[in-house]
Amino acid sequence: MFIYIKHGGEGASRRNWSTCAGLGRFEGSGDHRNSITREGPYAPFHLFSDSQIFIANTNCAVYHLLYYVRRKLGLSKRGSIDLCDTTGTMKLFFLMKKPGDYATKYLTARNTYYVCRVIRGKPGTPRANAFLAFVPLLKNPEHSVVEALRLQCALMERSRLKMLAIKQAKKLAKAESARSLASKKGGTKSTRKGAGQKLRVSFKTPTPKQKRKPNKK
Repeated sequence: MFIYIKHGGEGASRRNWSTCAGLGRFEGSGDHRNSITREGPYAPFHLFSDSQIFIANTNCAVYHLLYYVRRKLGLSKRGSIDLCDTTGTMKLFFLMKKPGDYATKYLTARNTYYVCRVIRGKPGTPRANAFLAFVPLLKNPEHSVVEALRLQCALMERSRLKMLAIKQAKKLAKAESARSLASKKGGTKSTRKGAGQKLRVSFKTPTPKQKRKPNKK
């Protein structure tokens, strides 16, 4: 099973693309390597007008597919990337806890997907790990795709802030509960101490009064 992955080019013509890419050949020596193929002759021709496209076998782990995409686009290992379909719906691979799952579970065969860069807040800043933008790596992305990505990013950031607020509220409630408990314990100790003092006073043996001797006349 394979998918089309479309990304922004430099406006290269189809002639230059076919010359540089070597359409119909496979990656590495032999027919395959690591279950991922190179560009093939089955890509729709109209996508070569102002963007580039390659096909990839989805019968591999998600992290392996993303590594291949990074290498094809010449992207650095820093930062997160993801794929979205032609409607702009993100696959959220960058949030997966198990990127070792096969990509066939999440991607539809022969469909076209766009590569998106995930822009997040820098660590150590007030907006650390914030979802800032989902940027499609296309030369001329459709407005509907850009708008869909913007809305998804805004919703995810809103959800993130809500979760942070809930965690902060729980921390404050826990701290307040600890202070209240400590205050109650302190009050109980002082009460017991006062009661003990009263008890000791009440149990003191009274000193007998000396009888006055009658005055002799």
